[in-house]
Amino acid sequence: MFSNAQKEQPKLLFSNLPSNQSMDVLIRVYVAAAVGLTPLDFGGSVDPYLVVKCGKTTISDKEKYLTKDVNPIFGRMFQIRSKLPRDSKLSVKVYDHDLIGANDLIGSTTIDVEDRYLSWRRASCGVSQQYIKTRNSKDRWRDNLKPVDLLKRMCLLKGWTSPQFRRDTDGLKVIVGGETYHLEKKKRSYEAERNS
Repeated sequence: MFSNAQKEQPKLLFSNLPSNQSMDVLIRVYVAAAVGLTPLDFGGSVDPYLVVKCGKTTISDKEKYLTKDVNPIFGRMFQIRSKLPRDSKLSVKVYDHDLIGANDLIGSTTIDVEDRYLSWRRASCGVSQQYIKTRNSKDRWRDNLKPVDLLKRMCLLKGWTSPQFRRDTDGLKVIVGGETYHLEKKKRSYEAERNS
């Protein structure tokens, strides 16, 4: 009754959407500094400390508060295990430590972790320019995905064909989004730049 053309299923419009299954993630929060904190006490000083919260996990840095500093340099890193999409909101709060009375909230920010995780822009921190597997190297690769997987993910999200790797007389090259990149030349120029 129906021809083969009518029986074919249409291509799914949203076939490249991420899975809706929950996933365990490790969130690293780096807090470098704060600038121009508003003093809330009569003395005009601030004794700031941090509170980081995601889902049911709360980390208070109250014991490490900094004394009389409106431009504190925290230099802190926090790790929180979380489950997405359930615990998608991460909040970072700065409090003023008071010896008498309740501590005052100076300011806060909320970050949508799920949005950053699923962003095609790869909102991550500390990715080195070269893939180095050595554990004790300061330049080691810190991203949870390998460079090839990052490239495949970018192509999928941009609607390009998968990257094609080829070796010819010029060395190894990759074709991405219609552009050809020579990997051996990039590696040699990176090493020359690093050694100079």
